[in-house]
Amino acid sequence: RRLAKLLCRSLSSEEEKQFFIQAGMLIRYLRAHCWQVEKAEASILSTIEWRKEFGLAELRTAKSSAAISRESATGRLYVRGFDRRRRPIVYVKFHHADSCRHEETLRYIVYVAERALAILQRQEEQDEELLDADCVTVIADFAGYSSSNRPSLRTLLAASRLLQDHYPEMLGQVYLLYPPEKFVCLWSIASALLRQSTCEKVTMVASEEHWHQLCSDVFCEDRLERCVGGHCTAPFDSRVFLTRKIDGSVYGREFEEQLSTADAASRMRVTFVEQGELDREGTASHECVCQR
Repeated sequence: RRLAKLLCRSLSSEEEKQFFIQAGMLIRYLRAHCWQVEKAEASILSTIEWRKEFGLAELRTAKSSAAISRESATGRLYVRGFDRRRRPIVYVKFHHADSCRHEETLRYIVYVAERALAILQRQEEQDEELLDADCVTVIADFAGYSSSNRPSLRTLLAASRLLQDHYPEMLGQVYLLYPPEKFVCLWSIASALLRQSTCEKVTMVASEEHWHQLCSDVFCEDRLERCVGGHCTAPFDSRVFLTRKIDGSVYGREFEEQLSTADAASRMRVTFVEQGELDREGTASHECVCQR
């Protein structure tokens, strides 16, 4: 409550107040700063300035840029489905060559973080009792991994710092599926530069037995993608992820919900086409349809 009162005085716009003065948001910033109110307030004010400089308002309202479309088309990073605790799942994959575009990769990582954050905010608005669902679960699939298929160390460290500073405590658990030895060595170096609380959230999965147990305990297997041991066979489609709006926006929605809406819209179009063909056949056909 004290942090909320301080922000009410320090934030200038109603939009900023509505965005940051939410229970989930305040708790995440307070946890990140060991419940020290002044530090949490300073961190939020810093994030507000960063959001303006980064152009987050435009990113949330404008049509997807060519850069975001290019990064999304690789299928390396997206939000799809939920775990058993209703935490959004972020998939990370290393099967596609890195674009070697540092700024574009960072911008797309922020885009996906904003998509995930919007889902958390929407869930809080709909059900305030989902206290355990105020963060995301990450599945990093190392199938097809090579050093050329991952972002540079510079990009990874910049993304980690950015997420720690401006999306604090949004990370619930990270599962690294069968990482190769080279990545394990890389992680031992990178983890020394990260907060201990962040590193403790990372689980290395080295065996199928371990992963099958996690799938049973943490995830709903029928909703997990088949490539990571689940039963869901529908492939990721970046066009649906970037453009399929629900209630006028893609924000607050994950890919599975967008895909279901897209499938429903496709079925409706087929129905309209079939009805139109019947209408063109004449009154007799129309009467037959009515009689049925």
